[in-house]
Amino acid sequence: MQAVASRQPRRNAAEPAWTLRPVSPSDESALHALLSQPEVYRFLCDGEPPPREATARWIATALEGGDAALGLWLLRDGDDRLAGCARLSAVREEPTWAELTYALHPGCWGLGLATGMSWRVCERAFGTGRVASILAGADAPNTASFEVMKRLGMRFLRHTRYPLGPGYEYVLHRGDAEPPARVRAISLLVSD
Repeated sequence: MQAVASRQPRRNAAEPAWTLRPVSPSDESALHALLSQPEVYRFLCDGEPPPREATARWIATALEGGDAALGLWLLRDGDDRLAGCARLSAVREEPTWAELTYALHPGCWGLGLATGMSWRVCERAFGTGRVASILAGADAPNTASFEVMKRLGMRFLRHTRYPLGPGYEYVLHRGDAEPPARVRAISLLVSD
């Protein structure tokens, strides 16, 4: 299994080779390499490279949860190179809500993969019946993430404040309209 830092994933989103699967402990190095890309941690980790322990916590939380609706899934290309991740975590104040976080290798930006993998994990969570609403947020300058949220069918929820400054949160409720057909057409598989 290779880390994204050593070789770039394939860029052709039309290939049926993209797979989305649950994280495992052996994924820590590759996931940390993804999260350590400056373009990724710029907004995701408040402008600082994440400590390795933070990556390990993401994995541990996903593996110990026992909730089929929540978790951390990795997007890999046909050569098993990590291209991105999508995470659904619990929202303490709202037991039927989950929070969506996603990251994509910069070499794969602009292919619809962030929207595709995010939709697949949202669809899975809603299908369990446990999750009624999915929240996502981003720093105000992170316009690409807001575009992903809108393509998912999410609606503006509120203004908020993050460590880097103002931001916005969006929400998708179970039963809301599905995203456009072009999102569903991406060949991503959620495998267990």
